[in-house]
Amino acid sequence: MREKSKGLTLTEILISIALIATTIIIMIQIFISGLEAIQKGNKYTLATNLAKDKMEKVRELDYSKINFTDSPWLQDEVKNALIIDTNISSENIYPGANNIKYKIVTIEVYSPPSADRRKSVNVKLESVCSELYSL
Repeated sequence: MREKSKGLTLTEILISIALIATTIIIMIQIFISGLEAIQKGNKYTLATNLAKDKMEKVRELDYSKINFTDSPWLQDEVKNALIIDTNISSENIYPGANNIKYKIVTIEVYSPPSADRRKSVNVKLESVCSELYSL
């Protein structure tokens, strides 16, 4: 007959501790990954909102004032550790019955080049601003 064990052996205790420690480490890594994803999502939201705000300012302008000389706030700027880059194309004419003048406005919000690539963001908005005229 076998004797009944009255406790756990050292090997059983060490294996239990190793399993518990492994489980805890995996859970912590999952938690940290989730936090990083939330932070990156918040940064994308911020970048998108900054780009939208800048584009709304452009849309409020009269067509003739959409340029860098009359609108200093259209110049590049840095907000919340993100770079806001505004580009306005030269004036073009769409050939057709009405000869439409237009400019393409591009607003790009991105992380500085030195930022960690995993945490960097890049949001780009483009809009066509036009004015009708006749020759």
